[in-house]
Amino acid sequence: MKRILLLLSTICLFQWITSQNIEIQREEWRYILEERGDPEVNEQDINNLIEQLSERTERPFNINTVSKEELGEIPFLTDLQIENLLYYRYTFGELKTMHELRLVEDFDASLILLITPFFRIEESLSTPVDNRVYKPRQELLIRFDSNLNKKEGYVDKPDSVLIANPNKQYVGSPFYTSLRYRFEQRNRLRFGITLEKDAGEQLFREEFPFVDFFSFYLQIRNRGFLKNLLVGNFKAHFGAGLVINNGFGFGKTANSGDMMFRNQGVTPHTGTDEYNYLQGIAATMQFSRWLLTPFCSYRRIDAVLNRNDGISALSSIKKDGVHNLFREVNKRNKATLFTVGTNLGFTGNFYRIGATAIYHKFNFPYLPPDRKYAVHQFKGGALYNFSVDYFLRKNNISLSGEWSMGEHGKFATVNKIEFYPANSLTFLMIQRYYDPGYHSWFSKSFSEGGDVSNETGYYLAASFKPVSGVSVNMAFDFFRFPWLKYGVDKPSSGYETIFQISYQPMLKLKLAARYRLKKRDKNRVGALPGADAVESYQRQVAGINLTSVVSDFFYFRSAIEGTFYKFTHDPLYSGVVISQSIGYKMSNFPLQADLNCAFFDTDNVNVKVYLSEKHVLYGFGIPSFYGNGMRYASNLKLDISSNLTVWLKFALTSYFDRDEIGTALEKIEGSSKHDIWTLIRYKF
Repeated sequence: MKRILLLLSTICLFQWITSQNIEIQREEWRYILEERGDPEVNEQDINNLIEQLSERTERPFNINTVSKEELGEIPFLTDLQIENLLYYRYTFGELKTMHELRLVEDFDASLILLITPFFRIEESLSTPVDNRVYKPRQELLIRFDSNLNKKEGYVDKPDSVLIANPNKQYVGSPFYTSLRYRFEQRNRLRFGITLEKDAGEQLFREEFPFVDFFSFYLQIRNRGFLKNLLVGNFKAHFGAGLVINNGFGFGKTANSGDMMFRNQGVTPHTGTDEYNYLQGIAATMQFSRWLLTPFCSYRRIDAVLNRNDGISALSSIKKDGVHNLFREVNKRNKATLFTVGTNLGFTGNFYRIGATAIYHKFNFPYLPPDRKYAVHQFKGGALYNFSVDYFLRKNNISLSGEWSMGEHGKFATVNKIEFYPANSLTFLMIQRYYDPGYHSWFSKSFSEGGDVSNETGYYLAASFKPVSGVSVNMAFDFFRFPWLKYGVDKPSSGYETIFQISYQPMLKLKLAARYRLKKRDKNRVGALPGADAVESYQRQVAGINLTSVVSDFFYFRSAIEGTFYKFTHDPLYSGVVISQSIGYKMSNFPLQADLNCAFFDTDNVNVKVYLSEKHVLYGFGIPSFYGNGMRYASNLKLDISSNLTVWLKFALTSYFDRDEIGTALEKIEGSSKHDIWTLIRYKF
């Protein structure tokens, strides 16, 4: 009876949720992910995750059959919430409507609003299935971006200049373009192809595939004991990422450890990241409660290949995937990387334990230049790692982590303990120790420096909801670097504090504020002779934003953020950005329009500000600015038919304090910069 009464009392509320414009829902989780990721370190990771989640909304999970592993792909769900959803489904059976999520413990209206786009309700298998369920779904996307100004790198140079220095001009055209094709049938068979060319790269090349980047994958799922088979380009994430993690690494928030500590296995590489993936074959096989995932990869990578004293060696590895200069073209595919590994895991009722082993082999030894800060850097032609990961949950406490060992006995470990004394209160601690001599090629885990090496630290966080509609997150992180780092000529340490509070009195209105303070050591440019070249600096960021959904078709978001930066003996520098976003979807015409306007004013590049603005589908970017100026952006989505949709974005950045923008080959004469993005999607 209680279940029925609660359902009846919330139906009206969730009619608004399910009927709400999905574009507005997507905007909310996009803002959340941007807050959780550090744009200075993780912009590409954030881009990849935004793309994966956007794709997931196009093929949502069946909420009545979705697995624990699949629920782990949704970053807005904590481990406890995942367990609660599975327990509810086990106790009460299939969900009949999305309204029923309100009955799941620790699921409130704002959370359900976030995750609704990722789920669908599918009828019981005992009901006759519509033939359309078996119809393949295909999608073709064509994207075209361009800067409308004439950059210095595209200005024609005399042959005499290019003969003396061919890197004075970009080798290709100034536009970005990509083409993607995807095929899926019943979520059991998936196939995809991606072609891409970055700005400044050649559109056509002599060798196949005629564009700069080509990627493909074929995935077969749920065929008996074969749970997942991948051929082509794929990503892998096991344990806490100490051995391998081609996925996303969150920044520091009160629930920082949730995604990082989830064993996501192997997934297709559907994006345009040209470095962080594997290429070959991977399979996940299930035997009762055991999962075995062997994988093998062989791919070319960009590198600088030198030959000294008759020995060829790699002096650096290029990871950005851009080949718009003659010297960058010469680095393309200069080395090969062979990777073989496996993961074995066992899942019990309240625990999971796994082991991962991996081996990397280069065709030439990797011998980077000798630098004092890089004395512990990996050198050689091969490296290996072995790790054990675990997860244990009992009542209101969960433990998880990974212990890994590499060459010469160097090891790394990261461990998390989470305590839930009540549904509205969570405590979290993450401890990590990464030896300066520990290395793993595609590792990514919880860290301050961005690498799983040369770092120790403790992270403490608390999240609670004191009253209805109010959520408070607090965190403190202390970190230490036992050896030198790039730009820091001695062992160093620092700390970071985070405070976030949000107030949501109703689903249509949300007010949020955040504050971050980070203190780290850094080489001080211009230090006096004999003085310590390493000094501490503080960076503070404080912001507040208000989001209001006026109706199912109209919303606005206002935000202001200030940044402050100070070296010990330098004056305080500051920067501010004020932005206003408005979104409107016409009720009698298939057009969605989003407008954004921002004013920024900073003292220098140390206090540059970041701006969140809507992009075309599967597109993402966090533009940064310093100086003084205005940013205007408009984003249009037009549904020409049920199968054909077009996105168009235009942005204008106008500076008040300069007559030219950028430097070197990116220099633009004038005080304004114009950019355009276009995406066409055809579904059939």
